[in-house]
Amino acid sequence: YGYKGTDLFRVVQGLQISGGDVNKDGGKTGKSALTGEMFEPENYKLLHTVPYIVSMANSLDRQNDSRFFISTRPEVDPGYSKIFDGKYVAFGRIVKGQDVVKAIDVLETKGGKGINSGRPKQPVVIVDCGIVPK
Repeated sequence: YGYKGTDLFRVVQGLQISGGDVNKDGGKTGKSALTGEMFEPENYKLLHTVPYIVSMANSLDRQNDSRFFISTRPEVDPGYSKIFDGKYVAFGRIVKGQDVVKAIDVLETKGGKGINSGRPKQPVVIVDCGIVPK
């Protein structure tokens, strides 16, 4: 399992990059890759106090699915954490490849509303991913 080959379908510059819709529906469904269903949030123990935190995206009814986002706000904004803490479950952090995240964060995007806002003009796909050994 993993996100290799999935699209990053939304870039909100200076805030977040969204991806992980394993059903290839452009960010509209994001059902679980394992069960095809939504699932309850696990916990809110990890906070969004630094950039490059990876968190589960959720639907309006606070159910989680395969979609995720990477926080990109610079560390100089102490109030940033309040946007996400207690609402989204953080489960990781980008520790290698932060330069790639920075490059994606400034990509040109299409206009639009809702899920189509912030859609990159060119496809952005996760070529490889994994866990960095300690």
